[in-house]
Amino acid sequence: MSFNRMFEFGGLNLWIVASGNGLNLILQFIIALAGSALAAEGNPLSQLVLILGPFFGTALVAFICGRMERERYISYGLYTLPGALLVIIWAVLANPVMGLMMIVVAVLGALNGARLAEMSVERHSR
Repeated sequence: MSFNRMFEFGGLNLWIVASGNGLNLILQFIIALAGSALAAEGNPLSQLVLILGPFFGTALVAFICGRMERERYISYGLYTLPGALLVIIWAVLANPVMGLMMIVVAVLGALNGARLAEMSVERHSR
């Protein structure tokens, strides 16, 4: 896939993009609630939840959206990220270092999930 085609909006299934954004928003909200509940109790596991949650959440959504469409996997991974980043932006306002780490981890998770979806598709031999 060329770099220019990766950011091209035409040809994407907008229903899959919208549902991926909604699923990312819901998952990241649940992760943020779980992390804040652990932090309120003074549990140091809250930081682990807040770092691994965005990675696995965005990876799962990018994998599902990529497998549903079976083309332009990286594009679907990147276009479903705004749903996750809407919740993560609150973490940037609360703690800039932790928030920026969460953003980087979420982007890497989406790219990994899209790549896993691409690798798991059966190839036809000619």
